[in-house]
Amino acid sequence: MTDPASPGHVPGTSPYDTAFFGHPRGLSTLFFTEMWERFSYYGMRALLLLYMTAPLAAGGLGFDTAQGGAIYGLYTSMVYMTTLPGGWIADRLIGPQRAVLYGGILIAAGHFSMAVPSLSMFYLGLLLIVLGTLEFGFVFDHHLTLEYATREGARTGSAIVNGGGALGCPGTLTTDEIDASIIAAVERVLDSPDSPVDVADVSEIRIYKADLNGNQIGAQMNRWTPGAGPPVDSVSLSFVRTGAVGWAACSRSNALPAESIGVSLQYTYTYQTPITALLSWATLTMSDRTVMQFNPTNNN
Repeated sequence: MTDPASPGHVPGTSPYDTAFFGHPRGLSTLFFTEMWERFSYYGMRALLLLYMTAPLAAGGLGFDTAQGGAIYGLYTSMVYMTTLPGGWIADRLIGPQRAVLYGGILIAAGHFSMAVPSLSMFYLGLLLIVLGTLEFGFVFDHHLTLEYATREGARTGSAIVNGGGALGCPGTLTTDEIDASIIAAVERVLDSPDSPVDVADVSEIRIYKADLNGNQIGAQMNRWTPGAGPPVDSVSLSFVRTGAVGWAACSRSNALPAESIGVSLQYTYTYQTPITALLSWATLTMSDRTVMQFNPTNNN
C-alpha cells in the first residue's frame, strides 16, 4: 500500500491518509466489499433451506427436509473449503485486487441466476456464489492485517527520521536502534489480539528508501529476518537485521522535498485443514508494502 499523500505532500498538513474515519481511504473499499459479501452469504443461509423445503405452490422447490439439508450443508461447507484454492489463485495467478473483483462479479451472477425460476439455474446460482466466495475468503483477513502492519511501520519511520530532523545527525541513536522502533511497530499489529497472522510465519521485513512509485531505490535497504532481536520498550523483537546496513539513518533526509520510506514484509500462510492432503502445495506466500513521505521540515 502506497500512502496517497506521499508524492504530493503539502507542508503543514498530515502526511498520513486518514480519509475514512481516521483510517486509510482504501479501507472503505475493503469494508463495503466485505460487508456486501457477508450480507450475500449469511442472507442466503437464512433463506436457503426455507426456500428449498417450501411447497411448489408457495413458490419453493418442494424438496423434503433430508434433500434440502444435504444441499444446504454442501453449499455452506464448500464456501469455506474453496477459500483454500481461492487463496492460491489470488496469490499466484491473478493477484488480490482482481480476485476480489472477479469474486464480486461471480457472486452477483449467482444471485441473478437464482432469480430465474428454473432448477438448473438454482444450482448454477449456488455454484457461482461458492466460486465467488472462493476469491474472497482468504484475501481479506490476512492481507488487511499485513497492510496495517506495514503502515504502522512506515508511519513510525516517517516520524523518527534521523536526517535533518529533531533527532539530528550524527546523533546518539544508531540505524539499528531507529529501525528497531519501526520493526516494533510492525510487530505490535501482527501480535494484536485479533490478528490472524502468526509472527513466526513472517520471513522478512524490509525498510528501504522509496521512489515516487513506491519502489526500492538501488540497494538502499535494511533487511530484518526472524531471530533474537534487540529490546524495544523492554520487549525483545522477533527479528534481527541481516546483512550490512544498506540505508543508514543519517542519510535519510526530511528536508524539503522530503524523501520517502518504504516498509514491506513477506508472509507465509500454512493451511490448517485436512484438505491440505489433497493439494500439491501446503503454503501461500503473501506480501505487502507501505510507502510514506518523511515528516517534512525546512531544515537542511
